Amino acid sequence: MPGYAAARDHALHGRDPRHYLRAPSSARIARASAPQLDAAVKVLLAYPTLRLRIRGHTDSTGTRQANLTLSRERAEAVRDYLSQHGVAADRLVAEGVGSEEPVALNLTPRGRSRNRRIEFRIEVSR
Repeated sequence: MPGYAAARDHALHGRDPRHYLRAPSSARIARASAPQLDAAVKVLLAYPTLRLRIRGHTDSTGTRQANLTLSRERAEAVRDYLSQHGVAADRLVAEGVGSEEPVALNLTPRGRSRNRRIEFRIEVSR
């Protein structure tokens, strides 16, 4: 797709994804994630033609519907944070994909922790 660039895990997915979410079943953002989110705000304010697709993910614990809801709520929490810090809401899209796109096996606590994440996909307007 012309004008589309993907940046997986940009600004949020650090060494330990548990820093970004309060608990496995929570959409609440941890205070420790503020520096990464603030860095994303700076980039978005510096480049006003960028749009951001915020994708929430879960581990495979829970029902498919519960995971879709939780992942959407996580993405919306990040969208709201960015918007509250000056990024125009019409530049932000939040979506939940549940447990459908794991980056690790869900067989261990570490694997499940890695799958509970937010990804940014940057879209460039022309």
